[in-house]
Amino acid sequence: MLRLSGAFLLVALTCCYASAGIVDSSSYARSWTLPKDGPRTLIQGTLFTTNVNTFPYATCEFTKPNEERVCNVTLVRPNKQDSGICRVKIFANSKDKELFYNGYFQMIPFAREHVAVVWYDQTKEPANAVEKKYDFKITILDTSNCKTAHLDFPIQKVHYDFFPALVTYDNQIDVVVNSVQACGGVDRCKLSFDLQGKQIGDVQPYKPQLSGYANAVSPAIPAKGFFQDVKNLSSIRVLFVNAEGEGKEVLNVKFDEQKQNKRDAYSNAYELYSICWTPTISTKKPTKISCSQFDATGNTKVSKEITFPQLLNWAAVHNLPKGGLFLATGGCEQAGSEECKTFRVHKINELGQEKPYEFQAPDLQCHDITSNLEVRISENDRDEVCFDFSCLSSSTNLKFVSTCVEKTRLN
Repeated sequence: MLRLSGAFLLVALTCCYASAGIVDSSSYARSWTLPKDGPRTLIQGTLFTTNVNTFPYATCEFTKPNEERVCNVTLVRPNKQDSGICRVKIFANSKDKELFYNGYFQMIPFAREHVAVVWYDQTKEPANAVEKKYDFKITILDTSNCKTAHLDFPIQKVHYDFFPALVTYDNQIDVVVNSVQACGGVDRCKLSFDLQGKQIGDVQPYKPQLSGYANAVSPAIPAKGFFQDVKNLSSIRVLFVNAEGEGKEVLNVKFDEQKQNKRDAYSNAYELYSICWTPTISTKKPTKISCSQFDATGNTKVSKEITFPQLLNWAAVHNLPKGGLFLATGGCEQAGSEECKTFRVHKINELGQEKPYEFQAPDLQCHDITSNLEVRISENDRDEVCFDFSCLSSSTNLKFVSTCVEKTRLN
């Protein structure tokens, strides 16, 4: 793929030292703006993975309406030089296919310099919805040289219980997919690929219920398995899946899907898995948020519930090396209010004991915090904990802020 050099779209770059409540922190901020009436749009990367601190973004333009987008992808490395600009094509397989959900795709940073670009295509209307055919697509992008490897999986169903699962590691990716064609005749399987897109090992049959978002137990050791956050409207389920594909349910929390508006956050740092969730995000206060942490074999290490007097719009979590976690939350009812100017961080140790901190919130001017804001807690090579914020306030305006603090200040 084509590699472009040089900076573009950079509107603001700041690095400063400021006082934030009881904790001093440094901030790194970037923003990008495109012409509102132009053909290009901005796409923000996901902040799912908490064992990296990079942030991908892209500018995209349709070259064929509903069928093909060309995107220039850049990997932001806070306080370091960005990667070059790499051209990636988001495409449908054939003329009878179109990009799913208006060409929606995800960019997931992993393995230091890599980005997994993930999307779907589907058969065009007026095909019966039951008879629609889908393809699950992954492009592995190495931003250090703009080389790519593309993978394509025809899938039988797109549903909460049948979403493909992507697991990223330092040297490979695993894909759990319901595809008779890709799985050699079985309904569902796990396939492994190196970062050049070459298959590793044999097809491994998997049970259909093992589906959803997945996090590696150890990014360096795929044989340790992964945790899977199984998505549906009425519950949060977490499965620990070992290297043989055997799943053990470690969490199952049910909700009333007619009344709840839930959000969860998770971390897989330090060979632990933490998930925090609330069933009432942005709907009422006080807000209860629950957290569970599991060790590398799926045993519970921490179980904690915290009640906040404030409204909750977002949450992020990050594991501590010896057990326990950082939980960051924020929210406010009205823009400009005092609650909007800070966010909260709770350090919860392995015994469930908590210690609260307060930070100055970045001025992202995010119009829809619940939908457009992504938050991640990460670490950098300067022995700091960072709170990374990304907001795509419109298709032509994107902001990224990383607020970092020395770990010793959070003892």
